Amino acid sequence: MPSNKKQKEPKDAAVESVEQSSKPSQDMASKTNDSKTNKPDDVKKPNPPKPPYIVHRSRDGLKLIKSFHLEDNSVCSKEIVLVKSEDKDDRVENVCCSEDGEFVAWCDKNSIKCLRFDSQEIVFDQPNDTRSNCLAISPRSTKLITFNTMAAGDNLHFWDLTTQKRLTSMPFKKASQWKPIFSMNEEICLQHINSELVIYTSGNFEKPKHRLTQLKVNAFSLSSASFEPTQTCQHIYNKRVKHKNHYIAIYSVGVKGGPSIVKIYKYPNMVDCVTNKSFFKADSVKFSWSPSGSSMLLICQADFDKCGKSYYGEQSLNYLNVKGDSYFVKLPKEGAISHIEWYPSCDQEMFICVYGLMPAKVSLFNNKCEVMFNFGDQGGLFNETKFNPFGNLLAVYGFGNLAGQMCIWDFEKKKLISSMKVPETTGIEWCADGKHLLTSTTAPRLRVGNGFRLWHYTGSLIYENVGHSDPNQNLELYDVIWQPRPNLYKRPKIDSKATSHPNLISQSKLSKFQGSAGKYVPPSERNAASMTKPSYMNSAIGLTAGNRPIVGLESLTLNNTTKAGSRKAKKNKGNPDKTDKGQQQASAT
Repeated sequence: MPSNKKQKEPKDAAVESVEQSSKPSQDMASKTNDSKTNKPDDVKKPNPPKPPYIVHRSRDGLKLIKSFHLEDNSVCSKEIVLVKSEDKDDRVENVCCSEDGEFVAWCDKNSIKCLRFDSQEIVFDQPNDTRSNCLAISPRSTKLITFNTMAAGDNLHFWDLTTQKRLTSMPFKKASQWKPIFSMNEEICLQHINSELVIYTSGNFEKPKHRLTQLKVNAFSLSSASFEPTQTCQHIYNKRVKHKNHYIAIYSVGVKGGPSIVKIYKYPNMVDCVTNKSFFKADSVKFSWSPSGSSMLLICQADFDKCGKSYYGEQSLNYLNVKGDSYFVKLPKEGAISHIEWYPSCDQEMFICVYGLMPAKVSLFNNKCEVMFNFGDQGGLFNETKFNPFGNLLAVYGFGNLAGQMCIWDFEKKKLISSMKVPETTGIEWCADGKHLLTSTTAPRLRVGNGFRLWHYTGSLIYENVGHSDPNQNLELYDVIWQPRPNLYKRPKIDSKATSHPNLISQSKLSKFQGSAGKYVPPSERNAASMTKPSYMNSAIGLTAGNRPIVGLESLTLNNTTKAGSRKAKKNKGNPDKTDKGQQQASAT
C-alpha cells in the first residue's frame, strides 16, 4: 500500500477489522495490529451535555446562574443578569420555565418577556398592559398564558409564543385555578369555569369543542397533563408527549346526603364513563395520576371526623385504574396523609405514601396497594419524598415545620446512602443529571436566612449561598428553579464515592446541626460542665438547690423515708425476717 494514503476513519477501521477477523487465513499478528488500531481512545467521545442553569428570582431582580463550569470544575461561578430591580415598581412578579427546557419567561409591571436558554435570545417581548402577575408555558412551548389575579374583566390571556400574537382573552374568577390544563401533546386544553368543564382543541380558544354540563364539576384532573414541578418526570418527557389516550377524572360532591362520586371518561367520549367510584366521606379530593396515565390515587378529605380522633377531619386513600379496578389503601398507622408520589416510570407502577402521626411512616406500595418496604424505620421526622428524574434515588425529608432532616436512598437496593440536616428549608429540587439536589429557603415562607445550597447525593455540600439572619439585611429570595433538561442525561450509576467538588459542610452554617443531638442537658447544667453536678435530692438535708438546702424543706425527704419505713414494717408484721430488715433500713436512714 502506498505510504501517502490517508488513514481510515475509526469507524471504517472497526468495520475492516471485523471483516478481516472473520477470514480464517489471517495470522495472529494481523489481528493484533487491527486490535491496536481500534483502541477506545481513538474513538471520539461525545461532548458532555451543557450543565443546566439555575433561575434565581429575588428582590434585586432575575438572573441565570450556571450551575457547573466544566472548564475549571467550579460551581455557580458565572451569572447572567436578566433584570436588575432598583425599586418595587420594576420588581419581577413571576417566572417559569418551559417543560422542554428551551425557554424561561418572566413578567414585571412593564413587560412580558421570554428568553431562549441556549442562545440568550429574547423571543417574546410585549408590554404588560394587562398587569399580569402570573404566567405559564404550554408543554410543547407553543403557547404562553398570562393572568392577573387582581383585575376584573378579561384577565386571562393566551399568546402565540412564536408570532407574539395574542390569541384570545377571557374573564376568569378563581385565582387558585387560573392555569389551563394542557395535554402533553397539546391536543386538548381544559378549563374549570362555573362548575362546568370546558375543553378546547387544536389551539382554538375562541370556542370550546366540548362542554361537560350533565354533571356538576367540583374538581377534575387530566391523565396526560404536565406534572408539578416539571422536573419530576423529565426523562420520560418524549414518551408522555406521544400519549394519545386522554383520561379525564371528574369529582362531584354529593347532594342532600347522597354520596360524592368520581367518574373517569376517555376523551372524546364524555357521555359514557370508563369507571366510577362513590364516597360518603369525601368533602374534597386530591388527584394524582401515574406517569403512564392508566392509574390514579385519590386522597379523600372529610371536613369533620365523627369519631372525634382528629380536629382536622378524616382522610382516606383510594386507588383506581382505567380498567375498572379500585382498592381502598389500608394504611398501617393512623394519622394524616402528608404526601403521595408515583415512581417516575411508564412501565412500573409503584407509589410512596407518607402517613401517620409523628414520627410518620414512609412506605412503598405496589399496584395492588400492598406495602413493599418502609423507608422511615431508621428513625427521623419526615413529611415528604422526592424521586430523582430517573427513579433510582429517593430523597426522604422533613421540611417546613420539622427540623430539616434529609436522607438519600438507593431506591433499587433499598439502601440508605447519606443523611444530613438542613433546617429552615422550604424547597427542594433534583437536578436533571439525577445526582445533585438544590435546597432553598425562600420568602414569603421565611424572610430570614434566604438562599440556596447544592448537594451531591452522597451528602457532600458543594455550594452555599445563604443570606443574613437579620430581616433588614436579608436578601429576599422568591424562586430558585433548575432548568429542565429532558432526555439529555443518562441514568447515573449509584456508588458511595464522593464527588470531585470539595465538601463544604465543615465551613457551612449547617456544621453545628450535623451529627446526633446527644443527651438533653437542662439549661441550669449547660454552663457548669466543670463543676460538680448538683444534687436535687439529698437524704441527709432534704431538698436542695445546688449544694444549698431549701429553707423549710430540710426534713421533707427524711420524714418521707421514715414514713415509708413504718408503712413497710406494718405490712410485714407477720413476717419477722422482713420486719427486721425494714427496721434495719429505717435505722440506717
